[in-house]
Amino acid sequence: MSARDRSNNVFRLQDDDGQLDASTILNIALPWSQLAVLDISKIPMPPGVLLILLHKTTRTLLDGSFQVNFNHCTVETPATSTSLMPLEVPQVAMTRLRRLAVLLVGEGLDEDFFNRIRVPQLRELRAVTMVSRGGSLSFLNPLIASSSRKLVQLELVADTSSQRHIILPTTYLGLEALLEQIPNLHTLRLPHNLYIHTTTLDRLASGSLLPSLQVLEATTSSLENAQDIFSMLARRMGRAANGVDFIREPGPSSASGGAAGSSEVELPSPITCVVLSMPLAEGTSFKQYVLPGYPLVRDGVKIQVEGWS
Repeated sequence: MSARDRSNNVFRLQDDDGQLDASTILNIALPWSQLAVLDISKIPMPPGVLLILLHKTTRTLLDGSFQVNFNHCTVETPATSTSLMPLEVPQVAMTRLRRLAVLLVGEGLDEDFFNRIRVPQLRELRAVTMVSRGGSLSFLNPLIASSSRKLVQLELVADTSSQRHIILPTTYLGLEALLEQIPNLHTLRLPHNLYIHTTTLDRLASGSLLPSLQVLEATTSSLENAQDIFSMLARRMGRAANGVDFIREPGPSSASGGAAGSSEVELPSPITCVVLSMPLAEGTSFKQYVLPGYPLVRDGVKIQVEGWS
């Protein structure tokens, strides 16, 4: 665990004796208002404590890594902030934050927590959920909405331990609603227990969803689903090769006499890197039967197949 301020002074946070925890972290003599990088991802913190910490670093923090423990929201906070429990901590705007990694622990993730954080300059977000059962991705909506067109990299990781095959109760409409907010995203990693619906694949192929996407990491639900993903890649590559579309909308003629309502819309960028996770047996069949049917994709896309048993 470490921190770095704007002058590149590095501060190491040692926890060899186990004395560094959520009840003491805010009492550490750090130049909080000067920190640019902060990694305390090994310390489980109640949401209220993390919000207080974010308020201390709101104007300078560029890169943050944190662990939020929703199972222990009643942990006693430091003496300096005993009156600032989660419901009383005001919303915080991290005006310079570019990279954020959060490890979320607990059964009931508090969706209101992310309603209290704004990250208008966020470029990269990694969210890892460690729960014993799946949960909806909707809890991230407020955070992602606040970064909107700035976000270019999104990694969603779900650690469901032994229940690897449980599908998150996120519908394809829920996933699309999340992704529609970030049209400039170029790298997307989806949880291993969330599969891409054919309707979503159609939208990715046309570019109406994530037109700037270049890197995709996903888990396949079946060999047919893997083939559908490759069909999407081929269709998207074909559209990208055509340059631009011209969309004509009805309306009065322009003063210059040109066709009114004409607009030039860039077609989607081709996806150039794909990482697919699937069972070992499916991976063998995929390489033997699916890949040969898509020579353009095979030759134009960096493909990585990760097998698991």
